[in-house]
Amino acid sequence: MPTKSRTLTRRPLWIISSYQNNRMETLTIGPELDGGFFAAFSYEKEAEAFLLLLEDDEKEKGWQSEQGTAKGLVSALLERCGARERCDSTLATGT
Repeated sequence: MPTKSRTLTRRPLWIISSYQNNRMETLTIGPELDGGFFAAFSYEKEAEAFLLLLEDDEKEKGWQSEQGTAKGLVSALLERCGARERCDSTLATGT
C-alpha cells in the first residue's frame, strides 16, 4: 500500500499559468505579501473555478489551468524563486 507522501507525489496538481514572450508565468496570489503565494490546486474543477473569479484585467493576461506533477510544481517554484536574491537564503535556511 502506498504511503501518503507517495500518493501526493503521483497525484496530478493544477497550477494557473500564462505564456508570454515564450516564457511561462505562474499566478501568485497576494503579491503585496512578500512575493505572494503560489496558486496550486488538487482538482481541475477548483482551478477552473478560481479562473472564473479573476478580475477582468487578470483575465486578459491569458491565465489557464495546467495539469502538472509535484516535480513540476517544485521546478516552477524554484524557477520563480530564482529571480529573487532573497529566495536563495530562504531556501538555504528554511525560513
